[in-house]
Amino acid sequence: MLRRADGDRTGLAGTALAGGIVFATLTAAGFTAEVAYPATLMRFDELPFDDQIAPLLLTIASWFYHYCQVGTAVMIFATSLVVWRTEVLPRWTVVGAILGVVALLHTWFPLTAALSGLVWIGVIGLLLAIRGAPTGE
Repeated sequence: MLRRADGDRTGLAGTALAGGIVFATLTAAGFTAEVAYPATLMRFDELPFDDQIAPLLLTIASWFYHYCQVGTAVMIFATSLVVWRTEVLPRWTVVGAILGVVALLHTWFPLTAALSGLVWIGVIGLLLAIRGAPTGE
């Protein structure tokens, strides 16, 4: 939808896609790091618990979760710029760029940042589900 609206003029559609991919990939990596060790211990009863591995994996997961918010912010900002320029979605959705700023504050407000990105994804997804993607014609 963004590529159709903006064309290849600015590359913002690709930037939004890249931000979304970074968000999804790092979130999945964080989930994997967080549950890999406990799941392994549950699956293989004979493995001893190592109290150094669990904190290490939780720390890695936390970093993945922090950095995925950068992808969220990029996705929100790029989409908002395309919407501002082309009005492919209602102009009020540009206000969602504030949630991109909140996502960048993930170090100080991790839960709020995570929820802000999910709220933005939910609102845009719901809007597209109700209205359908604009055809550009």
